[in-house]
Amino acid sequence: MTLINTSAIRALLILGLISACASPEGELRVLSYNIRHGADINWKMRLSDQAEFIASRNADLISLQEVDEHCGRSNNVDEAHFIADRTATNAVFQSFMDYDGGRYGIAALIKYPLTRIEPKFYTAGTEPRNFPLCHFRLGGREVLFVPLHLDWVSDDTIRLKQAQELIDDVDELGLAVILAGDFNAQPRSATMQLFTDAGFSFAVDKAHTFHGNKGTEYFTEIDFIAIRSSADLKLELLKTMTIEQRELSDHAPVEAQLKWQVL
Repeated sequence: MTLINTSAIRALLILGLISACASPEGELRVLSYNIRHGADINWKMRLSDQAEFIASRNADLISLQEVDEHCGRSNNVDEAHFIADRTATNAVFQSFMDYDGGRYGIAALIKYPLTRIEPKFYTAGTEPRNFPLCHFRLGGREVLFVPLHLDWVSDDTIRLKQAQELIDDVDELGLAVILAGDFNAQPRSATMQLFTDAGFSFAVDKAHTFHGNKGTEYFTEIDFIAIRSSADLKLELLKTMTIEQRELSDHAPVEAQLKWQVL
């Protein structure tokens, strides 16, 4: 006769249930900063100070807008890699256009190994727009990080087209998405409503992120970090804030703490 140790079996079943229910999860810090090609609010080049500040935030994902690569106006520096070297991140620079002997565009700095980069061209407005769809993995799941800088003119016709084209691109991939950048759109604008209708969430800090030198009537909140979960990875905004660093650029940095969990 074989004796069955029911207590041992019960313990094994409980352990198996716990193991099955436990899902990989973690947190991410995301930073978005329009660096004005390294120039401060008075147009003095402060790239080293900007890099030092960005490094102090210890972000996992960084979106940089208005980035120069070997342009005369910014002392021919490769700005994306200059900052990446000081933040221990992988740099992705995407050019919008040739400018002043070099190139001008946008950058993503990522602490995770990149699995793929897809450059996507969008409807041109006052300047061309080309955003890199940066693929990396969290808990074995593929995720998209997209730095963006939408059209800046007051007429939002082109901005809406760019936003819809981006949404169409990420919809086709079906992945969890983190967007960060200068949307050039206020929280209640048609552009931000478009992202909300597409399932993205973002937090409003009720603090102006742009503070150019044309007067306080131009101060506005236009820089955001937005997220959308996928069927196999949940993203959650834990905290978003505008950092009160007003000297190093005409934009203040925006930072978010995210939670991710494998489903």
